[in-house]
Amino acid sequence: PEITFVIAGDGPERARLESLASHNVRLLGHVHDVGGLVRTADCAVICSEPNREGLPGVMLEYAATGLPIVALRGCVPTIYLEASGAIVADASDNLRIAILTALKAGCNQTGLHWAARHDISKSVAEYIDLFSSLRRRT
Repeated sequence: PEITFVIAGDGPERARLESLASHNVRLLGHVHDVGGLVRTADCAVICSEPNREGLPGVMLEYAATGLPIVALRGCVPTIYLEASGAIVADASDNLRIAILTALKAGCNQTGLHWAARHDISKSVAEYIDLFSSLRRRT
């Protein structure tokens, strides 16, 4: 109850989530200015379905701002959890403790250093080349 949770994104489960949400949970729906939202956050939580993510781009974005990251174990490969300085919750019932720990920890220096080593400009250039070549084929 001492934490306000802000959930960005939209999808088929939104109405159900709104019906379950308590007074300290705000569901924003689709957010155009994700960067602005991240800059106002005190902590980021990654709770994707287990074994569905590789390296989520959002994890690098969070780390690049120094934002403390909390993730449920199994959502992201362990190597990225460790490298990003994420605090890991072993189960959803441990999530509250992990979030409070992250909030007390402050700036995620490990994440800042990790994100600095992952310049995405090369990947962006490769995607542009790929899409350009596909476009020329059609």
